[in-house]
Amino acid sequence: MWDTGATNSVITQAVVDKCGLKATGITQVQGVHGLQQAETYLVNVWLPNKVMFMSLRVTKGEMGGVDVLIGMDVIAVGDFSVTNCQGFTKFSYRTPSVKHIDYVEEAQAIQATLKPNRASRRRAKKGHQ
Repeated sequence: MWDTGATNSVITQAVVDKCGLKATGITQVQGVHGLQQAETYLVNVWLPNKVMFMSLRVTKGEMGGVDVLIGMDVIAVGDFSVTNCQGFTKFSYRTPSVKHIDYVEEAQAIQATLKPNRASRRRAKKGHQ
């Protein structure tokens, strides 16, 4: 799960057990159930696009059906985008960041090509008089 509302990444006890991880410490975390103590672990995270985060400090928590939560500690290192085109939702992530994605600027550029500018409207108006 990718969670822009989570400051840090989280794993479950199932991941700890399956990977044979050893706790590196304990920290205090603020979650949906309030303030709690949580074990921390150092993990290597490989994403499907072959991006790897080495020695990422994660906390252990329960997330109801999800074993790994990717938080802003990973998301903020690169570009994260969610799009919904023709009823199909897609998210994408890359690091390092290579350029800014600005949907407002893109929309304004499209609108500018669709609206005739003032000079062409004045010329068109004069031609009809």
